[in-house]
Amino acid sequence: MAKVTEKTAISYIRDAEKYAKAKLNGAELSEKIYLQVENMKGVSQKVLDYAKKKNVTIIDDISKLPGL
Repeated sequence: MAKVTEKTAISYIRDAEKYAKAKLNGAELSEKIYLQVENMKGVSQKVLDYAKKKNVTIIDDISKLPGL
């Protein structure tokens, strides 16, 4: 996300957030939503705060995912 604008990053978070309330066979999914970025250093605090508010966790290393 370091190479995109804050506006675009926030739109990615909104898109990811949609999956938090998705349903499968009528049952609501309860999985945590992760958004992977290339480099956390380039992600602004505004974007991190927005992601936290929307319950989207931003990670830069897929090996940090639980269960991997």
